[in-house]
Amino acid sequence: MGETDLKKRPNWLAPALVAILAGACYYWLAGPFVRPQREQDVVLAAGKSGGSPKSIEENAGQAGEVRPSGPLADPVAMEYVAAYQQGRLDDIVRLTCWMQDRLGRLRSNSAPPNEMADAMEALQARSRERSDDGNQLREEGVEDQYVLAPGAVVEPVGMDSGRHDLERPAKDRTWVRITFLDRLAALRDQDGLPIRSLVAGINVSEDGLVLKANVIGNLDIDIDSIQTDWSRTSKETGHDAGMLSQM
Repeated sequence: MGETDLKKRPNWLAPALVAILAGACYYWLAGPFVRPQREQDVVLAAGKSGGSPKSIEENAGQAGEVRPSGPLADPVAMEYVAAYQQGRLDDIVRLTCWMQDRLGRLRSNSAPPNEMADAMEALQARSRERSDDGNQLREEGVEDQYVLAPGAVVEPVGMDSGRHDLERPAKDRTWVRITFLDRLAALRDQDGLPIRSLVAGINVSEDGLVLKANVIGNLDIDIDSIQTDWSRTSKETGHDAGMLSQM
């Protein structure tokens, strides 16, 4: 390259290269702090739309596995899920707002120990009760034990600020995707079809209690997320039923 060629080189080239290098450095340094929030928004949107049967199959872990990724879940909400999947009846009562309110009214009225014990037993019995008739989603909702069932895969997919029209304002709401692996035991939709997967919201109060969000049950059920495609059932995929590990 001769002296004439050097003189003809554009005088803007060096500043442009510096700008490109600076932009690349910012992306790689700042990117890890910016991208998770965008990904969380995308995951929540995908979760609430239910995704395709293929994406459900690819994203579902082993039965009973919860796989949080970043700030996608309130710990109280996930403990509530674990309590139902593991049959921890004491914890279900301890974490459920309306149940604690009922026991609190008895205590404030100086109820005798046997009455308190009877109330606790009745609440526990309600939490473990299962029937064919109850295992169907209705317009009024469904009891939580049919949604957070042992053997289902539960995955947190996002959080929002929750509802403020409940018994007390929510601090946040955790959305979880539930994938059923056994067609015969799966929750049925309003038409009686076995549900493959759905997304549900768990509203948590400031004092760490799960709020009642339906006439029946405590969960916000995202109706639009319901998938009933069982082209690949648990038998076909080889998934075994399981339970959540101790949290």
